Amino acid sequence: MRKVKCARNFITTSFALTSLGALLFFMFAFGSAKENAITSDETAHIPAGYMIWMTGDYRMNIEHPPLVKMWAALPLLFCGLYNPVQDIDWKRGDEWHFGGYFLYQFNDAFFIALLSRFQIIVLGVLLGLMVYLWGAKLFAASRDMRLFFAGLFAALFYFSEPNLIAHSALVTYDLAFAFVVFAAGYVYWLLHMEGFAKKRMALFIFLMALAPLIKVVGLFLWALIFFHWGAAALFSRRKWKAPSPSSPLRILSTRWSKIKIVIFSMILCGACSLFLIWNFYGFRYYASPGYAIPPGDQSVKYLDYSPISQPILRETLNIMKDRKIFPQGYMCVLGHAFMEKERPAVLLKKVKMAGGFYSYFVITTILKTPFIHLAGMATAAVFFIWLALQNLIKRRKGKFSRARFYLHRAAIPLYLIIGFFALITMSLMNIGHRLILMITPLQLLLVGSVLEYILSHLQKTYARRIIGVLIILAAFIPAILNYPHYISYFNPIIKDQRMAGRYLVDSNVDWGQDMKALGDFVTFNRIPKINLSYFGTADPWYYGVNHWIDIGSWQILIPRFRENTPDLSIPTAVSANMIGYVAAKHPELLRGGEPLLIGGSILLFPPVEEKPR
Repeated sequence: MRKVKCARNFITTSFALTSLGALLFFMFAFGSAKENAITSDETAHIPAGYMIWMTGDYRMNIEHPPLVKMWAALPLLFCGLYNPVQDIDWKRGDEWHFGGYFLYQFNDAFFIALLSRFQIIVLGVLLGLMVYLWGAKLFAASRDMRLFFAGLFAALFYFSEPNLIAHSALVTYDLAFAFVVFAAGYVYWLLHMEGFAKKRMALFIFLMALAPLIKVVGLFLWALIFFHWGAAALFSRRKWKAPSPSSPLRILSTRWSKIKIVIFSMILCGACSLFLIWNFYGFRYYASPGYAIPPGDQSVKYLDYSPISQPILRETLNIMKDRKIFPQGYMCVLGHAFMEKERPAVLLKKVKMAGGFYSYFVITTILKTPFIHLAGMATAAVFFIWLALQNLIKRRKGKFSRARFYLHRAAIPLYLIIGFFALITMSLMNIGHRLILMITPLQLLLVGSVLEYILSHLQKTYARRIIGVLIILAAFIPAILNYPHYISYFNPIIKDQRMAGRYLVDSNVDWGQDMKALGDFVTFNRIPKINLSYFGTADPWYYGVNHWIDIGSWQILIPRFRENTPDLSIPTAVSANMIGYVAAKHPELLRGGEPLLIGGSILLFPPVEEKPR
């Protein structure tokens, strides 16, 4: 009786603490969503999602799948927003200018952003709860057992990770894709551990089918999962529990019976995915009603596959387009994914104008992950290497091996981590740490389970509890100290945040998110005018910058002022991603003295003092 009561106390305590972590995560993410300006990509994503709902037209932001945009824009349908279908930018399919005017001229950008970002925060919280559930079962000895404190540790590490908080507060695809990867991985793990039940199989097929509707990288998830499943069918000696027409489960022991399950699942997954893609494009081939090709440069560019260098891929896409296998909008998505893109990459002061660095994501992980999380990941890596070596050295057939047991239970998340990290690294798309965000919840899942394993081997109960509490408190310190500037988060290896742009650029540091902070600063200090070099699409005037001289910005969508000659007598605000440009074009503006860091990504240089003649 005492043991049952103790177990109930453990369950209650772990769930209560997980709920507290989820609440803190929500507060961090919501505060970040409220304090950050609309980022570059959101200017295209949010209006595009709303216009799909209102018009059934996919011409805006056609290069990305519609699911996340539509999910984020769902609350906007009940807000009576102005629908500018007669606007010139809508008619010509200019997603950036249309988005800028839709948000800042026709409607209230702050209100729209907050509602849309709330939808992604919900996914972030749900993902953290899934981390708790899987963590509680990962190292459990049977299906009826739960290691609730393993789930607790994993979930709290998740809820305190700055990069996850940052992207849970943005209408982009990275957190949503991490959600579907984790959910599909969890259900796939349950299939292997607890049997291929019909409802579980249906949920797995549905999640796998959703992945390409969030990001085309979802095809990587298909490749990883079905390669693993096929290899398990061919080489694993373990018996599978599979559904049968006559009985709930039957035992599969032969290779051919297992392969049939894999092939059948692949066919179902492909059919379900094709159905969902056509469904989200309204079961209509043409993306924009009344147009053979939707208006806009993006549509023309991504429906012309001639720039693709691989002949087989190029001809395959052309055949798919000619046969209308996918809707026209999704053919644009595929074109965008497979077109050769030459984008500059910056890593540790080195620049490549085309291609990227194979060490890029190793370095971003080291620089953008809190020390306590890095220590947990390193500990988990050492733990599993030690288990693998122990299993090789002390391998005994027919006898229970604890090392083999833990490796077996953790094999699928380990495989997904290594697989995705390798695939994204080989793609050489060095546009931000966010591209490997999908592996972070899986890494923290393992961290929580390993931490519970280590603490459970401490003899003194009180010492175990104290250490666990201290570790969790330490995990939340970076999230608290860096609120609300999580996009530009770096751990203390980067001692001066003002120099972060020299080591990493793009969405690692600067996505235009700090225009609101700049507006608040110049308003509070009554600065009437500034020189501005901005990397973003937000409207400076909307956020409180009343007058500026544009000395070279990425894309100010509403050009309220035409001045472009620098004024040395006024302060100069430069986005981190634009420092190199300003240093080359207007070096005199950077000589006014030590800059002030606004938010986490904008440097404000004082006026240049005139030298006495």
